[in-house]
Amino acid sequence: MSTSRIDDPSDGTGELEALRDLLPTVKAARARKAVRELLVRDADAPPLDPAEAVALAARFAAVGEPTTDTLLKLWPKVADPDGFAELLLLPAYVRENRTDLKVSRTVPEGLRHLAPVLRALQLDRCAGLGDLAPLAEFTRLNHLDLGGCSGVDDLAPLTALTALESLRLHRCRKVKDITPLLRLRALRTLDLSMTGVASVSGLGAALPELESLSLQGCRGLRDIGPLSGLRRLTTLDLGWTGIKDLSALTDVGAVTELDLTSCAHLTTLKGIGAMSGLRVLRMDKLRRLRSLDGLGHHPDVTELVLTECVELQDLRAIAGLPGLRTVELADCERLTSVAGVEALTGLDLLRVRDCTALRDFSPLAGAPAPRRLFLTNIDGGPDLGFLPEMPGLQVLLIDRFRTIRTLDGAPGLPDLRMLDVRHCPALADLGRVGDLPELRRVQILGCDVLHDVDGLAGRAPLAELRLEGVRQLESLDALADSPTLQKIKIESCDRLKPPPMGGMRGLRELEYRYQPWPDFDFLIGSTSIESIKAYPLGLRSVSALAKLSSLRRMDFRGTYTLQVNTLAPLLEISGLTHLVLSGNDARHVPDGREVVAELRDRGVSPYVF
Repeated sequence: MSTSRIDDPSDGTGELEALRDLLPTVKAARARKAVRELLVRDADAPPLDPAEAVALAARFAAVGEPTTDTLLKLWPKVADPDGFAELLLLPAYVRENRTDLKVSRTVPEGLRHLAPVLRALQLDRCAGLGDLAPLAEFTRLNHLDLGGCSGVDDLAPLTALTALESLRLHRCRKVKDITPLLRLRALRTLDLSMTGVASVSGLGAALPELESLSLQGCRGLRDIGPLSGLRRLTTLDLGWTGIKDLSALTDVGAVTELDLTSCAHLTTLKGIGAMSGLRVLRMDKLRRLRSLDGLGHHPDVTELVLTECVELQDLRAIAGLPGLRTVELADCERLTSVAGVEALTGLDLLRVRDCTALRDFSPLAGAPAPRRLFLTNIDGGPDLGFLPEMPGLQVLLIDRFRTIRTLDGAPGLPDLRMLDVRHCPALADLGRVGDLPELRRVQILGCDVLHDVDGLAGRAPLAELRLEGVRQLESLDALADSPTLQKIKIESCDRLKPPPMGGMRGLRELEYRYQPWPDFDFLIGSTSIESIKAYPLGLRSVSALAKLSSLRRMDFRGTYTLQVNTLAPLLEISGLTHLVLSGNDARHVPDGREVVAELRDRGVSPYVF
């Protein structure tokens, strides 16, 4: 019997003939399959003439109409990428009315065929791209992104792209001369970040429609005067440039967002005052800035972060930002006072971190703001005496105060609702914070030498208490009869004995982890507890749970060392609706499975994992 050419592994002619014969009756699904068979060959498949394969695949594509997404995945794999782009990809783009393309690493051969349809083109990190001449054909482009194309240096071919509204040249480090871009008068967005650009001469006059400009990381840039006159500019990023001041920048009153991050040579803010519409201002790491003088008046700025401004000594001009809701000061080593902040009557949060010379908070005396004060690694002395009376303060965080020994000395804080104390290694006494008239929540974390919480007892309507990593804490007896506590969370307080909670008439939620408490007897007497999450070490009995008449939810999720002999007391909790239990525990307690099954029959929602 003779062998047809389609069976010959060295010749694909027979396969082409067979596929041509299939065309008149082929269905869409089979046609799409044929496109792949023709263009992406298996290793052991006979070779096909690339031009013939693409031409035939195009006829099948007309029937199967594969999507552009599908074809784009095939493009790098085909033997004739130029013919593929012309005969398959371009018709698919037209059919779908698609106008965008993103490719990464390598510019595919045949890209020129898509010039008539593309409006947005992104060539991402195509390091081999150096000559932009082929892009001159893409005259209908509105958006061009050449981010990371490190070989690009000459922008002259882009002068033909007069319809461009957005151009991104991020990390095109060889680009230095932007003169060709001055002819692209339709540009609205221009990103020159991390390029070699050191001059923006002529840019302000040539691109009057520009709305967003990034010069971030152009370290050689010193003179920004040529940007004057960009009256439509709303976003300006000058971060990591070599500018020394902003005084030469005029007639840019539409700017709403200004980034000056890490302008290491900037010594004054003079010039910002001309940006009357400013809403977002970033000034991190201005290492030579001594004061905020020249800031001007910007009522719409709501957040200011000053990090690593190591020479900053004067905040008084911050009063020019009366709309501030958040102020963060971090690693400002020479700042000694918060003078100026008292003028911010709408301030919600003042966060101060690692400002090692800052000790003077007296300007805040009597001020209605801030409502929240977060202090980290401040040398305030042995107590809270460094704080003035702040009638509007509602939340206070004391974190990593190395020298504080007591919370005594606190001034009048009549509206303080939450006190959060963390990682104060010398703190041994809570003072009389329990007498603060509005205190509702207290968190104490990682205070290693604190041995009691007696200072929480008092007239405060304390409703929530969290204790974590307070290793020397031995007793909560001072709170045993609290009528207001509703929620308690305890974790890794190694010496803490089971606290008597039966007399806490308002207690509804209890969560504790890694406490060596053998049973729940400390809850006997409670008539209010509704939810318990118990992740104890060495639990031996659950019998006391049967006496908690209000208990609804019981969670043993983290009880990995459950040593009880029976879970039967759970059946005596009349109001129980939810139970969470480790499947391992359910198996190892003799009656575990039976109890879980009966609870399920009663309508309890057990979650066994």
